[in-house]
Amino acid sequence: MRHLILVLALDPRLLGEEDVTPREAAYLAAEAVGRPELGEELERVCMRESRCKPIGIHDLDGWAGRRFYARAVAEGWLQPETCEEHAPPADRAEAMRWTTRGAFGGAAAYMLHRLPELGECVAPEVLDHPGPAALAAARFALSCDTYFRQVCTCQDRTRLWMGPGRWKRLSFYERRRRTERQCGPQPPLTFLEQASDATWAAWDRLYVAWQSFVLKLEERTEAA
Repeated sequence: MRHLILVLALDPRLLGEEDVTPREAAYLAAEAVGRPELGEELERVCMRESRCKPIGIHDLDGWAGRRFYARAVAEGWLQPETCEEHAPPADRAEAMRWTTRGAFGGAAAYMLHRLPELGECVAPEVLDHPGPAALAAARFALSCDTYFRQVCTCQDRTRLWMGPGRWKRLSFYERRRRTERQCGPQPPLTFLEQASDATWAAWDRLYVAWQSFVLKLEERTEAA
């Protein structure tokens, strides 16, 4: 009964039952999750990930499919014991099914559990349809508040989308650039942020120079 109620409550275009463009799906999904103001942000996400074109697997991220799959199984997001569609990948081609895919660039292994209306054993290829992909992306955006235990800003959602660990390694300039791609124009960097970036850039150049020096020293030592 709960499954039927969930299905009836959604626009059929978000379930992949009718055609919809990624841009249209972005706004439909935002409405469906009760946050219409997320529509523009979701449109920016699909522009970043696919230029808002319906696509399948993101080939550049194919290497991550097996890692995504393993984590999703460990978290209980996939059911390989009971679902044929969730069976362990036998080769690289099958592993790639679980990497980022679709117009909104979500990792299939992490996104399918956000689509209970489609059943527990849905295949990752469903995310190639803009409707389900947008709905999963909208629900992922909403999970930010729970993940960070605060009311998230658009920048927080950008950080979640990238991964908090990866975000920490970015300069303030790069964080601002990534945020603008998902959220629109941002305030300029503060003096302290610029100074911090300049300091880290100087240390990075010094480290590279030191590594080069050590490498050349080792080569000369071996030659002698």
